[in-house]
Parts: sequence; C-alpha cells; structure tokens
Amino acid sequence: MFNFIAFLITQIGAINWLCIGLFQFDIIAGIFGSQSHFVSRFIYTIIGLFSIYLIIYALIKKGKLNLFNNKNTTKK
Repeated sequence: MFNFIAFLITQIGAINWLCIGLFQFDIIAGIFGSQSHFVSRFIYTIIGLFSIYLIIYALIKKGKLNLFNNKNTTKK
C-alpha cells in the first residue's frame, strides 16, 4: 500500500510538471498562493522524497514495482 501511495503522489508531481511545461502554470503554487509558501514547499519535498524512494525501490527489486503487496496471491 505504501508503494501505491508513493506512486500516486509521484504521479501528481508529474502532472504538475506537465502543466508547468505546457501551460506555464504550477498547480501546487496556484492552490497555495506561491512556490515559497510553507505548504507548497512541503508538498514539493514530499513528492521528491517519494520519487527517490520509488527509484531506490525499483533498483533494489531489479525494476519490478509492486504497487500492492498481496502476499496471498498464488501463481497458476
């Protein structure tokens, strides 16, 4: 579940970068008033940390990212 949350938050950051690239509009800064607002900086930091986590996790697992760790699944 933690991997799914990290993936979801990282995708929100990616969508924000898409909006910056296409429309020159920062969604997070638009919501909270500016890029230097404490909440905006906190969200940017969280997105960055989750991104680093996913990169390290993917390297450790040799490219396999399990979003849901279902331990009860059986292979047929």
